[in-house]
Amino acid sequence: MDMMFAGRRQWKIMCCKTGRGACSACARRGVLAFVTSFSRGGSDIKYSHTSIRICDRSFQQKYPKTELGLTMFHELMHMANGVGDKGYTKLECFNLAKNDPETARRNAAAYTFFAMESVMSKADYEKYSRGQSIMNEGCMDKASNCFALAKNGCAGRRVGSGGSL
Repeated sequence: MDMMFAGRRQWKIMCCKTGRGACSACARRGVLAFVTSFSRGGSDIKYSHTSIRICDRSFQQKYPKTELGLTMFHELMHMANGVGDKGYTKLECFNLAKNDPETARRNAAAYTFFAMESVMSKADYEKYSRGQSIMNEGCMDKASNCFALAKNGCAGRRVGSGGSL
């Protein structure tokens, strides 16, 4: 946050109109934006560049303003927290949290889903996450015993059509 609001701007947003050169990642299927990083000399230290490259398809989404905002949040998590991409869907994030919480904590998508669930209505969350709920309708955070319900098996059941969980 200090870098984002510093008196002297130390970051920039870069739009990629081609899939060549520094924008080659935009040619890969599904890439909306990216932040590059590198390591030096076999070190465990990861250095992150201070630019977010936005691919053309970010502006061609069904809900461009909201989805571009969510994409920017995801990319800022890479820059600010040094987190990686360990899974992009809600189900991948859920399974990672269940089976490997340490890795799940270092996943940019998990922070994005958390932010979405924290501020959006259920209808908006379903709309912008493309129906990626995990719990069925009988197991929501509307009761104080949600954890007990989840423990008894309401997590991971298939709901609706279209294969959403």
